Amino acid sequence: MPDDQTLEIPHVSEQELLNGAREQVDAALVLAAAETELWAKSLHAALAQLSAAYQRHSDAAEGPGGTLDVVMEKRPGLEKAVRIQRREHADLQAEINEIRDRLAADIANATVDPGTFRWQVAPVQDAVRRHMARANDLLFEAFTHDEGGEG
Repeated sequence: MPDDQTLEIPHVSEQELLNGAREQVDAALVLAAAETELWAKSLHAALAQLSAAYQRHSDAAEGPGGTLDVVMEKRPGLEKAVRIQRREHADLQAEINEIRDRLAADIANATVDPGTFRWQVAPVQDAVRRHMARANDLLFEAFTHDEGGEG
């Protein structure tokens, strides 16, 4: 199993940490895969950072008094959007971890196919980006619009 070094920066927002982790995954994906094991270990470490950052994001959003609770208190009409965000937290976390675990197994068995993992990781990266955009839209909606629709 590859060594994982999870980035822990205490005074960085969850969004900044998540953006940084996504950038690390993007950087690892585009590395030349001439040395497959090194490429795979770099991607595995980046996915570990993404997993930790996404978990931190989810915990901050869903924990007691988290952003999703605050949104619901402020704008109960956004319940459906909040429910979607909560479901995506679990679903995306599971996808990230599943890919990371498959990559670890392939590294251990020396059977890594970089093309396969690039195709598996790219949609998850896109899903995380969309999730973050919807979260920003949800916060904007909750804190800048009145219930009557006027801003």
